Amino acid sequence: MQVIVSADDLGLTRGITDGILAARDHGCLSGTSVIAGGDAFDYAIEQWRRRPGFALTAHLNLMEGRPLAPPGEVAALLDGNGEMGLSFVALLALSLRLRGAERERLRVQIRTELDAQIGRVSAAAGAGWQARVDGHQHYHMIPIVLEALLELHERWNFSYVRTLEEPLFVVPQLRRALPNYLGANLAKHAILRPLARRARAELTRRGIPHCRWFVGLLFSGNMTIEPVRAAIAHLARREARGRKEAGLVELLLHPGRATDHEAQRWGSRGELRDYYCSRWRDSERETLCSEEFRRAVAPYVAAGQGGGVR
Repeated sequence: MQVIVSADDLGLTRGITDGILAARDHGCLSGTSVIAGGDAFDYAIEQWRRRPGFALTAHLNLMEGRPLAPPGEVAALLDGNGEMGLSFVALLALSLRLRGAERERLRVQIRTELDAQIGRVSAAAGAGWQARVDGHQHYHMIPIVLEALLELHERWNFSYVRTLEEPLFVVPQLRRALPNYLGANLAKHAILRPLARRARAELTRRGIPHCRWFVGLLFSGNMTIEPVRAAIAHLARREARGRKEAGLVELLLHPGRATDHEAQRWGSRGELRDYYCSRWRDSERETLCSEEFRRAVAPYVAAGQGGGVR
């Protein structure tokens, strides 16, 4: 089993970016995912360049902010204010419902926007960057988004794509963790796991590198040391019992928090404001920077990724 440790949302705001950078500088963080249309994108790239060996992934965004492609070319993705606002559930429903020319039109527009975002990251990162991608709020697991992304592999030759198949593991203090097992995170887990299996099959068929397991859904917003230890122990036991090798495991935390001043960025979208300004992000940064976390993941850190790879 090999583990990479990731943090999402670099470049969205300066506050979020600084939190991620602190986790890199003082903790055990292999890489980060950058939002090409984020307010602090240029600052994020500048800071990333100062940290050799820090893996950089394009965090593909279809859920908030203005598109990078010309608005007229991606109109199906935009709301009345010209911003991307389709929810995961709404886009998943369209993916399953649309047929024929309507579906083709939406897929082409998704591909156009994803290509623009990958292109901006590539141009900023420079010639040495090998295209790595994942999805903001995991939208890239939606079938129509995955289809559009796979079409772009011929152009970008992806060196890594995150998949979202998370094992069901139990933490020692089960009663305290019940909200994670019974709340919205369980619903996300139930939806994403079959989508991730389908995605893994498609990626494997095309020879595109990806993780075998992912950890960070069930305890999203509460990634303390307990679920980290429990997930690693669960996968290690699977491997020890002679079941299939655990392979590459991506462990995701969100150590970057937006400042109170930056909260106005999300206007009337209170759910996003609460998500990015939540104090639990400080707790996840503290987890990443703890000696307990380092000891838990150190035996499994992927070769060449003790501090991340590009």
